[in-house]
Amino acid sequence: MADDPKPKEKASDDEPALKVEPERINEPEAPTTPVVRRRLRPAAVLGGIGVLVAVGVGLYLAWPEIVGKDEPPAPSAPSSIAETTPSPPIEEPAPSPPVEAGTEPSPPVESSAPPVEVPGPSIPSEGGPGTTTPAPPSSEPSEAEKAALAQIESLKVRLAAMEEEAARRGAEPEAPPADDAALQALNARLDALEQRPAEAVATPAAPSEREAEFAARIAQLEARLATAEAGAAEAAAARSELAAMKANAQALTDKLAVLEKGAAEDSWLIGLVAAKAALAQAAQQGQKLAHLLADLRILLRGDAAFEPMLVQLDAFARQSAPTYEALRLRFPEVARLAVRAAREPDPEAGWIDQTAARLGSIVTVRKTRGELEPGSLDERLVNAERALDAGDGPSAVAALEGVKGGTEVEAFRADLARRVVLDAAVREVEKQIAAKVGAHALPSAAPASNEAAPGAE
Repeated sequence: MADDPKPKEKASDDEPALKVEPERINEPEAPTTPVVRRRLRPAAVLGGIGVLVAVGVGLYLAWPEIVGKDEPPAPSAPSSIAETTPSPPIEEPAPSPPVEAGTEPSPPVESSAPPVEVPGPSIPSEGGPGTTTPAPPSSEPSEAEKAALAQIESLKVRLAAMEEEAARRGAEPEAPPADDAALQALNARLDALEQRPAEAVATPAAPSEREAEFAARIAQLEARLATAEAGAAEAAAARSELAAMKANAQALTDKLAVLEKGAAEDSWLIGLVAAKAALAQAAQQGQKLAHLLADLRILLRGDAAFEPMLVQLDAFARQSAPTYEALRLRFPEVARLAVRAAREPDPEAGWIDQTAARLGSIVTVRKTRGELEPGSLDERLVNAERALDAGDGPSAVAALEGVKGGTEVEAFRADLARRVVLDAAVREVEKQIAAKVGAHALPSAAPASNEAAPGAE
């Protein structure tokens, strides 16, 4: 049995075919600011048409579901009816650009696309697979149909606007605005800047005169820095040497201070020794001691141990004691007067004894040699003379003790006693000064001997 072709299902009169008719677009008011016009490319128009076709196909495929929501499905429908696929998502075209101010709105352009008929789906009937029964039309469109129709109307409006803009763009002469020219200039500059790093890497530029000058100045600064660093190193070495020299100088200064102190001490000691010698010489020669005693007091620095001796010497400051030489020259006359006084007659003796004594006093004879009677006047005078010759004042004074001879003998005995006192005071001063010099000289001599020991080794 040959398969009869399926008769085409005609749309009922109640369901007229959906025809896309362009409507007039209410253009918005022109903006106050100038808008850069952009050329509407044909690809955008074709894309919009493709979107409309896709929407129509989707509605065609989804129509059975839209119509079948109000009626229950037929019980005898075979299970071989293909399930309708969901329509793809509808992409909204890009919004049309704003119309420039001052241009009149163009009349609506009718779309050249043919009206799209949306036939109802064919549902096999109970009589057999070759027969089709049209679906009964619904009295009122459903909510889904209303939404689809509203979406189609919106797409129709937007497509008409795009076609109108494309027609207007094609009718007007192309004149690139000033902004496009500036944009092209900026693009050219950007391309030049992008090429410059590659050119710099490929061919490095030769250094300019300013760069050469900077390089020379940098080299000079580096040389000066190296010189400064070398000078700093030399200065550090010089500072270390100077510190060592200062340390040595300080050590030498300390030693010099010790030596100066020792030298001053030595000078003081030498002054004491010289003053002692000068005092002894002046006393020996019978000179005045006033200036010597003043110098000695300065050198002694108020030492109380010397004060009693200095008081004794003050008696000879203006008039010194006679020397032993002068006393020896005066002694013969003193001896004659002593012998004569011893031979004077006793007033209580008779006239014969007194006459013999007077005759004996005319010629004075004094024994100086031979045997002398112990304790006699002659022996005492001889001993006194010998003591004077030896410079032994105390022995001479002891020998002349009790010898008579008048005022001359008494004066001689007083001068001899003064000489003895002066000699004793001078000897005591010399003794004390010698002890003082020895006490100060021994400690200073000990370090000198210790310093000399390493050199001797």
